[in-house]
Amino acid sequence: MMSGGPISSRRGSSVYLQNILLGILPFIFFAEFLSLLAFVPSATRGHSDFRQLYAAAHMIRARHGHELYEYSAQKTFQDSFVSREEYVLPFLRPAYEALCFVPLSFMPYPQAYFSFMAVNLFLLVLAARILRPWTDNLAHVWRWLPLLLFPAFIPVCVALMQGQDSIILLTLLAAAVAMLEQRRDLGAGVLVGLGLFKFQLAIPIAALLFIWRRWRFCAGFVFSGTVLALISLWITGTPETVAHIRSLLSVGAGVGPAPEQFRVPLRVTMMANLRGLVLGIAGTYLARRTITVLAVGASAIVFFIVGILFHGRRYQRDTFLIAITTSLLVSYYLFVHDISVLLIPIVIVLDRFVGEEQDSGGAGWLAVITLLCFVAPGILFLSPNYFYLVSLPIAVLLFLQVRVMSERTAATLHSAP
Repeated sequence: MMSGGPISSRRGSSVYLQNILLGILPFIFFAEFLSLLAFVPSATRGHSDFRQLYAAAHMIRARHGHELYEYSAQKTFQDSFVSREEYVLPFLRPAYEALCFVPLSFMPYPQAYFSFMAVNLFLLVLAARILRPWTDNLAHVWRWLPLLLFPAFIPVCVALMQGQDSIILLTLLAAAVAMLEQRRDLGAGVLVGLGLFKFQLAIPIAALLFIWRRWRFCAGFVFSGTVLALISLWITGTPETVAHIRSLLSVGAGVGPAPEQFRVPLRVTMMANLRGLVLGIAGTYLARRTITVLAVGASAIVFFIVGILFHGRRYQRDTFLIAITTSLLVSYYLFVHDISVLLIPIVIVLDRFVGEEQDSGGAGWLAVITLLCFVAPGILFLSPNYFYLVSLPIAVLLFLQVRVMSERTAATLHSAP
């Protein structure tokens, strides 16, 4: 039941956006429901990403942390406690995260899988609750709309099905938004530092806030990051830490011939970032090394342009949203479930647009591309080999975020006495 005034009482293009958003939700939920029915039975038999987290927790319990990143040891534990498979699904996280999953390792794998799904659902509700102050306009359209947008986002659904940890980072970043709004920069930095299990996203965010001279945020990030690094080093030791770094650098490199190498090829074209886009477009024309140079160069250019544009400006909430979007584009590797964090700028931008009585050109286009970013991951169900194309609307979203924020800042300065 609608709360507040009816949709038709609003004017401008926001009416069409509201109608489209409400119209596509049933189709998205139907597709996700079918996916759950098809995937979950297989997942409970060990065919999900959760197997790596579960087996790593068992390794910690058995005091095999010093072998956490060894292929043969991971295979032994995954075969023993999950299911026998030809290849290993590699554990590429910092060791401290495996420690967090030890309580679930006391359950059989199927029960642990559903328990973690329940934890993720709780975290989704918590993230929606944290962002509630910035979703009032969406709630005016329909009371349950802000909450339903979270499970309706396909990367979030994938994270739930796979037993991935991306929803944890989504919740940490949502809490960081709230803390920054309250000028509690130190606490926000600590929260983002806790998300270093997704270092490819947490580090670019922290680096941008460093460029923007948010020193208390950076202090909190360094503090929590240092503590977690020491815990990980204590669990694994120096040799395994070096092995961890090497395994991270090999992501997307393909299948290794030796038993010690991870044998699961992680397709870069499944990454919705600049690295995936460059490989997807030029992969058949250029050498792999040339593609790597182009991808790194493009990511560096985007990162430093965003950093320089907002260097020295007074901090606003939109700055952190821009940092989140930038981190996705310039990340070293990025899979479907990792895009879950994009939901934070999506819901805040859509809420702001719905609440505007008059739709300015820049804000209108920003709302359109934001809605496109919400539905674009659906290409996963239609043509997964072209998933890298999702990076295009994300790149346009970043451009429009920067443009609209710059225009509003200039208008504020112009109107100031």
